[in-house]
Amino acid sequence: MLVVIIIVGVTLSIVILSTKKHIEKMRLKKATQDLIGDLQFAQEEAKAMGTQSVYVAFGKQGSVYTGTYTVRRGDGSKVINPLWQEQTEEKRNEMKNFGLKPGTDTIEFVTRTAFVSSGTETMITLYKNGTRTIRISPLGQVKEVK
Repeated sequence: MLVVIIIVGVTLSIVILSTKKHIEKMRLKKATQDLIGDLQFAQEEAKAMGTQSVYVAFGKQGSVYTGTYTVRRGDGSKVINPLWQEQTEEKRNEMKNFGLKPGTDTIEFVTRTAFVSSGTETMITLYKNGTRTIRISPLGQVKEVK
């Protein structure tokens, strides 16, 4: 009887640990997809504006990224992605849990063409129990690197 209880206990602990890791991976995937959605939204907003760029600015405290970002028009007004509007604060808190490391402090999507202003490839990395990388090409294509 004692052996059976030990086997059941070990099996349950393995299942719980693997489930926890799976949940963390799914949260990382969701955070990555949310960020991709916001970047694509900023790009579309820049196309629609026709007169000014749209910026995605990543928050920093000193030299450390805070895991937050804002989307703003060239005039400084904040842009909220309607797809995420109801969960913006939840999403922001979720992002803080991941080691968000953008390749640059600010990404600019230029009007009409929606090219990234830097003219070079930009990488954004999220990590926690795994790594996910988003690539923005010089032409403005936003996608996750597999």
